[in-house]
Amino acid sequence: MKILAIFNESSVPKNGLNPVIKIYDLSTNEIVINNELMIGIGDGQYIYNFIGCNETIDYSVICDSQILTGSEKYAYAIISFKKYRFK
Repeated sequence: MKILAIFNESSVPKNGLNPVIKIYDLSTNEIVINNELMIGIGDGQYIYNFIGCNETIDYSVICDSQILTGSEKYAYAIISFKKYRFK
């Protein structure tokens, strides 16, 4: 599974960063990926290939640009393969 994070600086896509990713297993609250480097693909987009992703587990994701500040420093995501039904 590939995870995409987009970073902007003053609303402009920011290239040349070395963001890292941290992934938590939400069933155990354990870190399963700890500050691994993401790869830039252009236009402020960075990817990480989450090889050990288990479709039975929910994950939370935090991507840290390491350089940007304020609300532009982080990108967040949730990974869940469960299908929720509304009643």
